[in-house]
Amino acid sequence: MIVFQAIGSWYGPQATLDKQQEPAAIRSNIKRNLPSNLEHFSPHDLRRTFISRCSEMGLDIVAIEKTVGHQLPGMLRVYNHHDYLEELLSVLQAWGDKLETLMIENVVQ
Repeated sequence: MIVFQAIGSWYGPQATLDKQQEPAAIRSNIKRNLPSNLEHFSPHDLRRTFISRCSEMGLDIVAIEKTVGHQLPGMLRVYNHHDYLEELLSVLQAWGDKLETLMIENVVQ
């Protein structure tokens, strides 16, 4: 299970088995900590960005969709009962590596 935990002024996923934050609480925490000069922002923008950037990175679209909780379309949903855990881990690891690279590239010395 993935929940969001405040890390300074950033929000990052934290896997826990015993806690789950409600989506409304996550949205409220994000909006409360946004810079005041930021125009329109919705937490759904994070999902859009994640899916788009993972696709740009060439990751498997089915694994990306499963990572964000989407169901497989049509007959795949009926007949494919694979849990995609290894693929989900691969997507999340690639995304974490990408974020780490972006943080390192944008450090001001």
